[in-house]
Amino acid sequence: MARPQWKPSSEQRATVKAMTACGIRQREICAVIGVSVPTLEKKFRTEIDTGLAMANGKVAESIFKLATKGHPTHVRYQAAAFWLVERGGRRPAPSRSSSRSRR
Repeated sequence: MARPQWKPSSEQRATVKAMTACGIRQREICAVIGVSVPTLEKKFRTEIDTGLAMANGKVAESIFKLATKGHPTHVRYQAAAFWLVERGGRRPAPSRSSSRSRR
């Protein structure tokens, strides 16, 4: 008799998506979930493929809100911008002050 096929829970799916969004390695995620890398890649393909993109989207939304409110939020903005450069693959915009000093 064949062994019943394992099905991940919604809680496990959320955990994999959150850990992937934070850049946790697949081996470490496997240790938390209790599955092998091939099983993780097979059963959690959508969470692996979309976790980081969804996190980057939330940070981009946060930057937009911070940039459009008009109150001093430079520290939070810098942290969010760092995330997008490092994790989102975006390049930082050239500094306006450096372009003025060249004139």
